[in-house]
Amino acid sequence: MRRSLSVFLLMLPAMTVPAFAGAHWGSYLDQRYGFLSAVPPGFVSRGAPDVDDLTTFDGPDGATLIVWGGPLTDDPLPLDAKDRMDYEVGDGWTITHEAIGKTQASYSGTKGSDVLYAREISGCNGRMHAGFYLQYRRTHLEAMQPVVEKLVKTLKQRECR
Repeated sequence: MRRSLSVFLLMLPAMTVPAFAGAHWGSYLDQRYGFLSAVPPGFVSRGAPDVDDLTTFDGPDGATLIVWGGPLTDDPLPLDAKDRMDYEVGDGWTITHEAIGKTQASYSGTKGSDVLYAREISGCNGRMHAGFYLQYRRTHLEAMQPVVEKLVKTLKQRECR
């Protein structure tokens, strides 16, 4: 009995997978730069965007979604995305996938028990960019795949300002 209880308690974190299928998704429209992102069910905003136009949403089981946007002033998107990846590597992340094009970039990686998926797009003829970072537990990799796919599909530049 004691061993069964121990095994059950060890498996409990893996059994608390967030449920997103069929649940209501929200959306976030950045008023300053005109980009739109879906927000998964159960993710709650920490408040208004900060000075860098970063908005953070806390999700189930420690997941975090950060959406951002702004002018793309110094580097074209491929160089900006590479700089962001280099920052993540410097912060201890191992990049396991990258796809960088002229107008969009994605990368993912792992660090300990966490997974990071990042996406960046350019808009307004390369003058603006928007993106998101989604960090979640590796045990939720399969459950989060449809979340990542929907976030990728819904990240859009709505208006040029």
